[in-house]
Amino acid sequence: MIPICGGLTEEQYCASYPYPVLLMQAQQNLSRVENPNSATIERIVLVPEESAAQDAMSTTRATERPAPTHMYFVFPLAPKTTPATTLVLGCSPDCDVQIDDRSISKIHAVFKTDAGRTFVKDNDSTSGTQINGETLVPKKWRELVTGDCLSLGFVDTIFLPPLDFYNFVRRLFID
Repeated sequence: MIPICGGLTEEQYCASYPYPVLLMQAQQNLSRVENPNSATIERIVLVPEESAAQDAMSTTRATERPAPTHMYFVFPLAPKTTPATTLVLGCSPDCDVQIDDRSISKIHAVFKTDAGRTFVKDNDSTSGTQINGETLVPKKWRELVTGDCLSLGFVDTIFLPPLDFYNFVRRLFID
C-alpha cells in the first residue's frame, strides 16, 4: 500500500514512489473493485471534517460511523517487473495494472515513460481510450500531462505524476 506522504518530503516521496498514478473517484461502479488479487488498487478515504463527524455521530448509533465524503481509487502505473520499458493496463490478471471492469479489454492500453514524460496508446481495445474527450487512434502513442482525464472504456481517471499526486494528497489531508 502506498503510504500517503508518510511525513516524507516531496523529494523523498518522489524518490520512493517514482511512478505516476491514475486517480479515480469511487462514485463510479467497478464490476468487482473488491478483488483481493488486484494489488494495484489503493484507496484514499476522506472522512467528514471533525465537527461534521461529531454531529453525524450524535445522530447515529454508537457502532455506526459517518459515511465518508470522498473515496478515491489509486492505480499506480508501476510495472510488475523492473526494469521495464512499458506497462500494460487491462482486466487480465497478467497486466501490470489490472482494472476489473466490463468496459476494460484484457490488454486495453500500454504506457511508457521516457525522460520523465508519460505516453499512452490504446491497444485496439473494444471500448476505446480517450484523453480529455478525444478518442485515441489505436496503436498510436499520445503524451499524458498533469490533470489529463484518461477514459479507459467507461472508467474515468485523472493522470497525476508523482509530485502532483503528492501535492494532491497533502492538500486533502494536511492543508
